[in-house]
Amino acid sequence: MESRRKRKVSSVEEKFNIVCRLECGEANASLCKEFELPHSTISTIWKSREKIKNEFESNRIKKKNIRKSSHQDIDTALLKWFKSQRARSVPINEPVLKGQAEFGKIMGKTDYKCSETWIQRFRNRHNIVAGKIF
Repeated sequence: MESRRKRKVSSVEEKFNIVCRLECGEANASLCKEFELPHSTISTIWKSREKIKNEFESNRIKKKNIRKSSHQDIDTALLKWFKSQRARSVPINEPVLKGQAEFGKIMGKTDYKCSETWIQRFRNRHNIVAGKIF
C-alpha cells in the first residue's frame, strides 16, 4: 500500500523565507529537504513570489491562505474610507464599520450581504484591530 504524505500548509512568513533563499541562489533540493516539502510546492511558491512579497509587506505574515474578497470593489472602497477616517483620527467601531459597508447595496449589488462574519473577515484581511487612536 502506498502511503501518502500529510499535507503541510505554510504561513506567508515561511513562504517569504523560501522566496528570499531562492533569490539568494539556494538550491531547490536543499529547501525541499529542510522544509519537508515536495519540489512542486517550492516551485509553486517561487511562481507566486510577487503575491507572497505583497502579503508579507502588508504585515499579514501569520496567514496561511491568501484570499481576496468575493466583492473586491466593495472591499477596496470600504478600506479607502476606513483609511481616510483613521488619518483624521476618527474612532471606528464595529457598528460604524458595518453601517458604512452597507453602501454595497447602493452600488447595486444584489448578492451582497454585510454580515458580522463579512466584517470580521474584512478586518482580518486588512489587519484592522480595535483599540484607542492616539
